[in-house]
Amino acid sequence: MNRASLNDWLKLPGCQQAQAELLLRLQKGGVQLSGPADLAQLLELPAAQLEAWKPHLLFRWYSEPPSPLPAAINLNSALSAELKSLDELNPERCKRLLRERARRPFSDLADLQERLGLPASVVEALIGRVCFGQSNGPALPSTKP
Repeated sequence: MNRASLNDWLKLPGCQQAQAELLLRLQKGGVQLSGPADLAQLLELPAAQLEAWKPHLLFRWYSEPPSPLPAAINLNSALSAELKSLDELNPERCKRLLRERARRPFSDLADLQERLGLPASVVEALIGRVCFGQSNGPALPSTKP
């Protein structure tokens, strides 16, 4: 799985070119996925599609796999305080993230990695902890009671 080629990915039922290219960009950046759950979260796969892919996937990890973590933070709308909860994003990385996000929203983890120059270990640690729902800016608190 962590060494698959574009052609390998495209052999999977329903795998789209954009999905395969995202996986290759992350692979090129040194990112490893630890199992089907990582893949499903990263590609937002429907359960049926993941089940169809599982018999064809072999995951091999080359270091300690990350421990599971809750609630993904939308990096395209998160407030500074929320970003500080991500230990991997030190103050300098948070500043760069906010500056880059102001230019245009992030599309995915590979885009984040490329634009911020993040090492693979940081990106791996963010899998499942962040998401990239498109936003026009930070979410404002509701004024409704």
